[in-house]
Amino acid sequence: MLPPSGSQVVAMQAGALWVSQPEFAELLEGGAELRVLTGYAFANGSGFLNVESSSRFLGGGCVGGRLDISAGYRPSPNWLAMGQVFSTTPHRCR
Repeated sequence: MLPPSGSQVVAMQAGALWVSQPEFAELLEGGAELRVLTGYAFANGSGFLNVESSSRFLGGGCVGGRLDISAGYRPSPNWLAMGQVFSTTPHRCR
């Protein structure tokens, strides 16, 4: 993780990926995912925006990706309004 800058944070992560039912015959089940995350707090910490983007590399030369966006605002201590969008690009094989 990079050092926080005020109300913003940026991080990178890498991990193993397992696809239990591959879409294509040439797509192997194992691979890796590289992810960049950034978050921003606003309204004295009552609101936030989080954006995550990843690239997936699977055995057999296949690649894909994801984009996740979350935003929220806490109008009172017991309530949180939140919206999320998850987008996945299909695996493409060479």
